Amino acid sequence: MNKIKLYFSNFINGWIYPFFVAFFVLLGHTFSIEIFSFFVIVISAILGFFVCNNDLKFLLSPVLMIVFTVSEKSSNLGAGKLFHSSSVFFIFSIAFAFAISLIIYLIINRKKLYFSGLLKSPMFYAFLVFGIGVALNGLFVKDGFSFNNFLYSLAVIASFLGIYTVFYITINFSKNFRKYFVVVLYIASIVVLIEFFSLFLNGQVKFSDGKIIKETVVTGWGIWNNMGCMLTMLLPIHFYLAAFSKKFSFVFYLTGVISYIAIVLSLSRSSLLVSTILIFASVIYVCFYGKNKISNRIITVFFIIVGITGIVILWDKIQNILNDYIVRGLSDNGRFNIYIDGLVKYLQYPVFGTGFFSYSIHQSGWLPFGFHNTIIQMLASCGTVGIVAYLYHRFKTVQICYKKKSARNFPLYLSIAGLVLTSLLDVHFFNIYPAFYYSLILLTIERTNE
Repeated sequence: MNKIKLYFSNFINGWIYPFFVAFFVLLGHTFSIEIFSFFVIVISAILGFFVCNNDLKFLLSPVLMIVFTVSEKSSNLGAGKLFHSSSVFFIFSIAFAFAISLIIYLIINRKKLYFSGLLKSPMFYAFLVFGIGVALNGLFVKDGFSFNNFLYSLAVIASFLGIYTVFYITINFSKNFRKYFVVVLYIASIVVLIEFFSLFLNGQVKFSDGKIIKETVVTGWGIWNNMGCMLTMLLPIHFYLAAFSKKFSFVFYLTGVISYIAIVLSLSRSSLLVSTILIFASVIYVCFYGKNKISNRIITVFFIIVGITGIVILWDKIQNILNDYIVRGLSDNGRFNIYIDGLVKYLQYPVFGTGFFSYSIHQSGWLPFGFHNTIIQMLASCGTVGIVAYLYHRFKTVQICYKKKSARNFPLYLSIAGLVLTSLLDVHFFNIYPAFYYSLILLTIERTNE
């Protein structure tokens, strides 16, 4: 028994577990057997509480990747019934079992948790203030608050403050933690890449006269812009590894380029705009910092030559495939009207806003209507109180990045910028799962040193 426990401990706390989670995420997504994958991943995580050596870093992989298990066939984005049938009972059962196991772990190990550090953390209070601003949305507005509104507010607060708090008090931030975390982020990015290109390989993405039909770029956990956002946020991680890997610099650089190509093919204009800025900054980074500066300069020149040659030779095909960008151009796609509507809502209820679920139109399941801009969203939904809370939070994130400024942290800064900037043109900041990445990256910046 002790040998089995030792083997499992080495497995759950080692480098194999993130790949294990990624494998079952892809398995569940590819064959639409999400229930099986959920069960395997959650049970492994629950068992991990018994052998984690008072360090829950192994939870990073399930928390960051499990959402990518949901396939288009099974979700409400497709024709599936995964969340509209008896299977939902099983999903909530294993989620409940995980939550109870985590609570029991925290209670049993309460004396070993790092609460004293948490209460001194400026980012904790930044997340707390933001959470309060979200919690008070729609206060005193007639019909501004509903049960859906309450549940959604809890989900937003949990995705930021909850994730940050749990991992702050339960992780041993040793000098190897950053390396482990970056590898988990990289694996998550590769999972999204595989799922994205599988949409093309299995024929799910449709073409009309050689042009991609954007509306068919859909996976179970999101659509084209969601995939574009996640790939954009994780794009700098490829180049982080390209800068410091001893043997596989070219591989990480290559996957970074492939990731950028996927972002282009996603036809998400906000992701394309932001990712272009990020890849430019990342390329400069790897050419002038890290262990592989010389080789990365050679690789950069190689890709520039190949890229320019490919664009010249295949320009007609590229232009046709990416026709959506050409047709839409710099069109606001109705966003300006949405922004004006949001500002009108704010002026009607300027203190606490009208609430996330106060609109009778454009509701999408359990997600509220999104104003495609974080500032407008906070103004309309949470009012002056909410926008002040958000701006305070944003000020503290800039402050902690400045306080922890280092060249090694630069790709992590870019990842944060990826979500913040794309969310100025879309709804990503309030889509729950991107917040997991955002919160954990900020936590890593704050808690790890050179």
